[in-house]
Amino acid sequence: MRRIEKEIFGTGPEHDARGNTNVFEYHESLADIATVLAFLVVAFRVFFIFKKKEFHKASLVMYCLLTLICSASIFAVGYFGGKMVYDQGVGVKMDGKYVNPPKTEAFNHDN
Repeated sequence: MRRIEKEIFGTGPEHDARGNTNVFEYHESLADIATVLAFLVVAFRVFFIFKKKEFHKASLVMYCLLTLICSASIFAVGYFGGKMVYDQGVGVKMDGKYVNPPKTEAFNHDN
């Protein structure tokens, strides 16, 4: 029942992207990964601040590597988000109407 409600009354990025893009799943997965990595970077830094420890060579290398990977994942999220909006028109409205409206027939499973 909930699936039917979601298809009929769908709102949000999943609804806007329906049938219009093949990169939404990459964007969503990378956003989850970027969030976890950002929390790890913050936790790593807070740990060193509260313990009043200085970075040693190994911990500094780990911190820089984690920060670099986090930054790359954030850039990838932005790239795929921009691709959906600017290349594929997902979620873009002009005069109150979608430029590239969601395609409900792409998710009908009545075959």
